[in-house]
Amino acid sequence: MARPSLSSIDAALRGHYTPPKPGASMIEGEALAHLIKTLPALTAEEHVDPILVQLQKHHAGTSLTQHDHATLAFVDDCISGILDTGDFDFKVESFIRDLAPLMAINVISNDTRSLLKNHTVYELIELILNYCVGWSADLGVLGDQFMSKIEDHIGDLITGRQPLDETYGRLRSYFEKESSVYERMQDRLCELELANLASQKSRFFAAQLVNQHMTGKQLPLFIIFMLQGSWYELLQQVFKTVGQDSDDWRQLSAITEKLIWSVQPQQDTVKQSQTSIQLPDEIRSFLANFDIPSEQVEQCLADVIGEHEGIASNNRSPPCDFELLDVDTTILDMGHNIDPKIYQDLKALNRNNWFFYDDKNEPEEKVARLVLILNWQETDKLLFTNQNRRKVLQMSYHQFAGLLSTQAIKPLANDGKMTEVVRSQLSNIIRGVQTQKQNENKATEEKRQKSVSLEYLSTRKDEMLAALEELQKRSRAKKKRAEILRDKAQKKVDAAALAVEKLRTDAWMNLPIMEGTLTPCKLVAIIPGSDKYIFANRAGIKVADYSSGQLSQMIVTEMSEIIDTGAEFENVLANVVTRTRQDKNKSFDELTGSTS
Repeated sequence: MARPSLSSIDAALRGHYTPPKPGASMIEGEALAHLIKTLPALTAEEHVDPILVQLQKHHAGTSLTQHDHATLAFVDDCISGILDTGDFDFKVESFIRDLAPLMAINVISNDTRSLLKNHTVYELIELILNYCVGWSADLGVLGDQFMSKIEDHIGDLITGRQPLDETYGRLRSYFEKESSVYERMQDRLCELELANLASQKSRFFAAQLVNQHMTGKQLPLFIIFMLQGSWYELLQQVFKTVGQDSDDWRQLSAITEKLIWSVQPQQDTVKQSQTSIQLPDEIRSFLANFDIPSEQVEQCLADVIGEHEGIASNNRSPPCDFELLDVDTTILDMGHNIDPKIYQDLKALNRNNWFFYDDKNEPEEKVARLVLILNWQETDKLLFTNQNRRKVLQMSYHQFAGLLSTQAIKPLANDGKMTEVVRSQLSNIIRGVQTQKQNENKATEEKRQKSVSLEYLSTRKDEMLAALEELQKRSRAKKKRAEILRDKAQKKVDAAALAVEKLRTDAWMNLPIMEGTLTPCKLVAIIPGSDKYIFANRAGIKVADYSSGQLSQMIVTEMSEIIDTGAEFENVLANVVTRTRQDKNKSFDELTGSTS
């Protein structure tokens, strides 16, 4: 948006926010800034209170100018807006709320244009949110130490013991140091997991190759031991170097097949004898290309050569029954049954993406904040840790896609920039006020045109007297109807207010937490002094707070609904609904009392 003028910003804010009621004493300017600065520290129950609520609570009777009231209300909305950009922990949100007064003081001490300029307090807010997106209360001692460090610095800032710039610099230095440690832990964990996954993959393909060639064959005991022991290990070592799609792996498969053929009963004994003579050197020559100790190779060949010598002397070992090697197929849990677009999106997932995991379908519900540290596309595997870089979860693309579809896993976005949030909020307010002004101008013009029409009619009283009388009659009927409708609306408002008044802790409501949908939320706290109703989601995370008036209005406009408050509200609401339906069936003449 184009940078608005100071006058347009002030006019928009005054037009958007309802002016306060005058109090006993007026305060503004530096006196107001000092009052905000000296507000008491927020308690755990008060941490969601906006600045205006805090002022009312601690300085009742103090009156603000309309300009200052609108400015502080806007600051509160901006703080809520930046917190809405991500699903942050309750404690992290409290840190940001603690910084709101500093933002307010900056504006009060300058002018509202300072809202649009980047400020150190903006950078501090973004810094905390960026590094705390993955914090939760279950991180143990390391997590507690991390939050204590932040809490100490913010406390020093608020009490004036540490300037804002110094607080930002020290916290940034601390976060970067912690991140460096976490990165090293993360890299080490990734190395270990990659090595483990590579070993799993090599064991799978080596076992698959051995089983393929052993199936249905008659083999002596020592050869069975060799194939499922030392030869199986050699196959794994070669696989780690060449992979399953290489010419070397295909050649090794052919050698394995030839080795097994050479120790089975054959009609062509001449060919078998030639193969027995040539095969050991062929194996040595092939394995010489890989970093495999010669003694390991010779140990493997000893049983083969011994069996070949027995066959040549008609002293063949008897065949034995055997079981195939166990094959762990989970290593190849590829996402071929996933929608192709989703599959490509999963492959594109980047390291350090954060997610919230809450699987209610498990016997013991798991709740965690996860960060992706490894996306191994070769086997469609994902590895997640917590903020301490402790391994929390490993799963396939298929498993992850299933959890996404059920919303057991949800991305934790933190893309908000404080300056962008402020500008977006202000832009919306300016557009809203402009639209309101346009509507008012339109209504004024319509009123003027109507006045001209009435004047025109009055000049022809002889011809239009009857029509004018009818118009007046209809006007009276319309007015009466409006009174009836207002009365009905007021009854609905009163019923909603009564329902809110009856709400108690543990009640459930459907609330518009996300645009376009209603989300079941639990009423976890009622703060009478500030008229605050605090709601949490099913995970117990705070998601919204409203005043009683806001809740009543949302019920009236059907933006929310009460799920469970007891029979009393249901009876009240049922009566209202019954009266509304009765009135709806009445004719216009019945509503207005008109007889014609």
